[in-house]
Amino acid sequence: MKKSFFIIGILLLFSSLQAQKRMMLTADKAVIFGELGAVVMFEEDLRVAMGVNPERIDEEYKEVDLKEGDLILYANGKKVETIKELREAYEGTELGKEMKIGIQRGEDRFIVSFIRSDKVAAGFKIQRREGGGH
Repeated sequence: MKKSFFIIGILLLFSSLQAQKRMMLTADKAVIFGELGAVVMFEEDLRVAMGVNPERIDEEYKEVDLKEGDLILYANGKKVETIKELREAYEGTELGKEMKIGIQRGEDRFIVSFIRSDKVAAGFKIQRREGGGH
């Protein structure tokens, strides 16, 4: 089932100075991993725009090593090059099942995995708006 809405992610995360950070994202530009409080965006390639903050997520996700700037190469064993491909892999992973992401950080390549959940990290709010909205 195709989703015909834009996602507006309002992400309230606090830096070390406790300043709020807000981002407005559309479905064609980003994938939000709500359970991790992480965002992947596409500009020239798939990069983590906001990495995991262990202070804001459930205990079971604290060891997930996904950092800002990581290059996303694979999702669940398949090469991904677009937001659409990554979103399909993420949404195609059943709740309670393991999601695997192949990343490159500098010269290192490795796999990050986590259990797909409908939980949302603390301080991380997602609002959805129907239609082509402004």
